[in-house]
Amino acid sequence: MNAGFLTDAWRDGLTVIGLIGSMASLAGLAYAIVQIRRTKKAAEAVRETLTETRQAYWRFVVATAVKLIAETRTFVEGKNWDNAAIRFGDLADIALQMAAIGRPSNTAEGWVRLADQLRDWNTHCREVAVGARRRFNAKKWREFQTELDRRFHAWHGPFPEQPKVMGDDSAGDAS
Repeated sequence: MNAGFLTDAWRDGLTVIGLIGSMASLAGLAYAIVQIRRTKKAAEAVRETLTETRQAYWRFVVATAVKLIAETRTFVEGKNWDNAAIRFGDLADIALQMAAIGRPSNTAEGWVRLADQLRDWNTHCREVAVGARRRFNAKKWREFQTELDRRFHAWHGPFPEQPKVMGDDSAGDAS
């Protein structure tokens, strides 16, 4: 029976085409869901890799700082003021890197303060080296060295603990 302008065969054909289109849409939707899940897993893998890379870099920076602290101590004990000043400058640069890395973010100010103190020690050693300062302040150095060791060693090793932010006391000032 012909109720409209299309024959039954045409209507059946269009129904089949509609069903095929619906199935293709559902298949496309399923494929899109699978791809979204894969993308999400890839993004999580990238985040995890980035975290691991940051941790490896952090450990490298801290290990380098610990080595430089030991060298600085040797230079100070040997009264090699020029090399001690260089190492204090290197340590100040590392402290600023630590502030920039921001791990944990609440310690950035403490790292900047430490860098300032290390720059003071750099200046102190340079002044002793050229004779502008008569003596090296060994007492303040011992106090600062303890704080410096604590600060870097707290992050050294395979399972570092989060250190407290350095206080505002002036024990580390070289003056």
